Amino acid sequence: MLILKVSSYEDSDTIAKGCVISQQYPQGTIVQKYSAVNVVVSNGSDLVNVSELSLDGMTGEAAKALLEQNKLIAQEKPEYHDTVPKGAVIRVEPQQAREGENVTLYVSAGPAASLKAVPPIDGLYEEDAVGVLAAAGLEPGDVTEEYNDTLEVGYVIRQGIAADTLVEEETQIPY
Repeated sequence: MLILKVSSYEDSDTIAKGCVISQQYPQGTIVQKYSAVNVVVSNGSDLVNVSELSLDGMTGEAAKALLEQNKLIAQEKPEYHDTVPKGAVIRVEPQQAREGENVTLYVSAGPAASLKAVPPIDGLYEEDAVGVLAAAGLEPGDVTEEYNDTLEVGYVIRQGIAADTLVEEETQIPY
């Protein structure tokens, strides 16, 4: 008769939880009766099967909270998508991760078609600039008035978002 003594527990991807990973003496070693034999017992795998969390379609915030509950570090990356609603998870990488590891949530930024190029409005009369912005699906933003010795009063000196920058429809463009 032997006394089984658990000396420690370790995570294992191959040995099921509660099973012996290793023992103090090799198999077949003869020991004295009533000797204590130290063993290391498996905690099971510390891998989180991210795919089983069903994150696709959740809001980015809800998915991030669920990953954090599973002791994973969530990183959101926006990605344009034509069919997944803005703010919803499109996909997740990797499919398995260990506690404390990073998991990337690809969150829909909506369809790319909703992006508009900012038109150049520098040097335009303000009324004309507002019309150009409206035609582009954008809105005038905050207006800052200042003196300029080359343009008359009422003309746009500079714009707050550079021409040809892609922005969401209805973005306010300061000038």
